[in-house]
Amino acid sequence: MNNSDQRIWHNSNPDTLSLKESYFFKNRITDRLSWANHILSVDTPPSKLLVVWRLMHDKLPTDDQLQSMGCILALVCSLCHNHEETTQHLSFHYYFGVKIWNWLGRMLNFMLQFRSMNDI
Repeated sequence: MNNSDQRIWHNSNPDTLSLKESYFFKNRITDRLSWANHILSVDTPPSKLLVVWRLMHDKLPTDDQLQSMGCILALVCSLCHNHEETTQHLSFHYYFGVKIWNWLGRMLNFMLQFRSMNDI
């Protein structure tokens, strides 16, 4: 299949993009997450910010992600040996991931109850 690349802008009419539309898109008011302000601050080391960014964009190098890039791996969590190693499993179902969220909630004095990336 030989398809040519297309410019796509989902926030306006097809084939149009004005400076005004892009300005309003960039400066729109979004919901602020109070707990995120503590993590995404100038005091947080860049290496930690990268881990948070990768988690929120499902880009952690878990077995399922590596396999989707062509690596041949057995999709087994190397920590519990019972489930597939995915971001979802490590972050929200494996007991250590749950403990990290609980610890972070205590540090921020904020109740964090995440069961998936959508909850974040």
